[in-house]
Amino acid sequence: MGIKGGKEDVTVRQTTYYNYCPVTVIVATEVRGCYSSVIIGLGLGRRFVISWSYSSHFSFVEWVILLSVEDCYWVENRSVTIRVTWIGESQHSEIFALMDPYQAVQMNERTTHGDRTNTKIYEPVTGALACFRRMNKTHQIGCSSKLTGNVGVLHLVDSDDALNWVSRDGPHSPYIVLVYADRFVNRTTMIQLRDSGRVSGVLLLNSKTLKLDAFSEENTCPNRGYGLYTDPKDPRYCEPWNSKGNGLLYEEWDFPIFYVTDPTQVESLTGCFSHFNEPVNGTARDWPLCAAQLQSHMLAAVDSETCIRRENVFSLQPSRICDPMGGRNVWGSLFARSQQQPYSNNSVIVIGARLDSSSMFDQLTPGADSAVTALVAFLETIRHLTSVKNDLLASKTIENVYFMLFSGEAFDYIGSSRIVFDMKSNRFPFSISDSTTSQPAILKLENIKYFIEFNQVALKGKIPPYYVHSLNADGFFTEIQNQGQKIDRPLKFEQVKIEKDNKNSQGLPPSSVHSFVTHRDDLPGVVITNHNSSYRNMFHNSIYDSASAINYEYSEAHNLDVQGKIATLSATVARTIVSLANLPSEEIINSIVPDVDYVDELLHCYLEAGNCLTFQHMIGHDQLPSDPFPTYVGVYNNLNPLAILTQNLLSTYQGVKVSKDLKECKRNYDNQTVEYVWINETCYETTVNWSLALSPAFETDGRISWSEWNSGMYSTWTESVWQKFTVRIFLKPSRTHEILTIVFGALVCLLSFIVIGWVSKKSDVIFPSRGEFTPVGLSES
Repeated sequence: MGIKGGKEDVTVRQTTYYNYCPVTVIVATEVRGCYSSVIIGLGLGRRFVISWSYSSHFSFVEWVILLSVEDCYWVENRSVTIRVTWIGESQHSEIFALMDPYQAVQMNERTTHGDRTNTKIYEPVTGALACFRRMNKTHQIGCSSKLTGNVGVLHLVDSDDALNWVSRDGPHSPYIVLVYADRFVNRTTMIQLRDSGRVSGVLLLNSKTLKLDAFSEENTCPNRGYGLYTDPKDPRYCEPWNSKGNGLLYEEWDFPIFYVTDPTQVESLTGCFSHFNEPVNGTARDWPLCAAQLQSHMLAAVDSETCIRRENVFSLQPSRICDPMGGRNVWGSLFARSQQQPYSNNSVIVIGARLDSSSMFDQLTPGADSAVTALVAFLETIRHLTSVKNDLLASKTIENVYFMLFSGEAFDYIGSSRIVFDMKSNRFPFSISDSTTSQPAILKLENIKYFIEFNQVALKGKIPPYYVHSLNADGFFTEIQNQGQKIDRPLKFEQVKIEKDNKNSQGLPPSSVHSFVTHRDDLPGVVITNHNSSYRNMFHNSIYDSASAINYEYSEAHNLDVQGKIATLSATVARTIVSLANLPSEEIINSIVPDVDYVDELLHCYLEAGNCLTFQHMIGHDQLPSDPFPTYVGVYNNLNPLAILTQNLLSTYQGVKVSKDLKECKRNYDNQTVEYVWINETCYETTVNWSLALSPAFETDGRISWSEWNSGMYSTWTESVWQKFTVRIFLKPSRTHEILTIVFGALVCLLSFIVIGWVSKKSDVIFPSRGEFTPVGLSES
């Protein structure tokens, strides 16, 4: 199905449709050039249905847009506008393409007739998010279905009796279990279901009324075995920092698990169970029964090494069945500094935070306190420091301030370990090149004066303290306490206390600092958190680590508790760094004050609304998803738009506007000390950049780097490739009924062959030819 539209470097080649409502639209494009991200918007009247692509280098790519039933019928007799926006390193192109409404009508007619039988049998369950498979060097975790999907009878497990019915007593196994979160969080329940051998899938049901006190799919010891404490005999090897973790994320499930978010679909599933399946007075219902088919087949299996090896074994043209996990690290510095000015030892302050969190389910990683609060504190601190960067140039003790955001930290410190690996190899920020006139000064581990990391900083309640966990950094703690006492507090809910952790026997909590201190044991490392000995966050790395879990409400003047504390902490850290610069004037420090409103806006963007005003400014239009962007890292050759938007945001903080048009605003390969980036019709000159967040255990093409792989120091996580996720329900007859139907169908088929054979054999009698036919009354006398 062809459409018109395009520019010289990007062209929409075709748009095709398949499936009955809800329909899937595939926009196939051909792109020449390098782009950071692409947004596809399907225009339905005054609104757009949005789909993102995250690849950085495109040739011929397809983007999938899922339409609801209502949207599908909307397009049936109307023209559809397709808007394509490329967000590039230095380019920004748009296409408006118009699809002929007659073609849309043809599409609906074709799919209606082609899938009529299918739609009479099955009812799709939309809005279901799948658990998927990940692997590391030793094993696999997560979920997968059979190739054709898993089928079972629905049963709601909401009591111990229902659990026993499914796992032991029920006569209609295998079962697809319906379960609410209060049962799902119980590890014993889930293990019992898995080990019973009578369960072929689980549907976790969303509930607006159910309130959980705690739920974390993460282990009690996140990133155990990586970082500073790798000896199992060391008591710090597995400290239960995440005391509420049930470890479900790291279990292998031999059946699919989906999370059903849509309340309408939840009602449909529970209604089907109640009407057809719910036992009556302890007695099983008779057939037909309500059943479901869950499809989430994973192509990879066993472990990372096995799946990568299999990619090249069974195909003349190798195809991907798994990819190393990773993304992009975002970094920058207050000042551009060339190799002609190498850094002195202990002269650079590094500020860090993580970009990612995790959960069991695809596209559902809110990461409110697991990642976002620290990210917002990091951004606000950098914004304060860039406001006084001209003053900091006069410092004799600090030569630069680097800021780094790491991707993949939830999976054994992928991002931070890559940057440290590059530092050790004298390749950060860039490898030395003789063909480049000017490159940034190489940053080495010995150049770092302090490494300061924000990690889980949501606080609520009556002035609980922030804690400073540190190694070799007593001087920093003394100064941050001093600045915390001096800072202005115009609002009572902005008051914060900063204390030193008093649990030194536990060591450092899981954090990116581990990657740095592991390779320089005297490096002064600081982790600023809201917890002392165990996480305050009861939903660490889970689907419920959302805005409500940290008591966040946007622009609620009576409830700015979280915003106020993060704003004050950010200003305090910024003032501390300025103080460490030993500048002669106190006015510079006093100019840094908490900005609660701006912190409130950042939290709103990252936790509630992807189409917030701040992100709209980064893109240049308002066609962004209304839901927050997931914080899951993904695989190394795909790019999470959250990293792209955050990089642009940092560029507006640190960069300066320059008079360059779109064509001129591009990378100067002869001068790598600065970048030029086009943001909302403006060109910025900035030091903010990005590098690949890929474990050193992998080469940049995804192959294994055996020397680092065998070292045991680096992450080996990969993610399986899958084809599709589907959930659908139907009425399942008894086994006897199914057999009789097959036998009857076979008999009818056999009888039809017999009849056709007999008719063919007697065709000359049944259907005489015209030449042999003589009308009555015309015969010769």
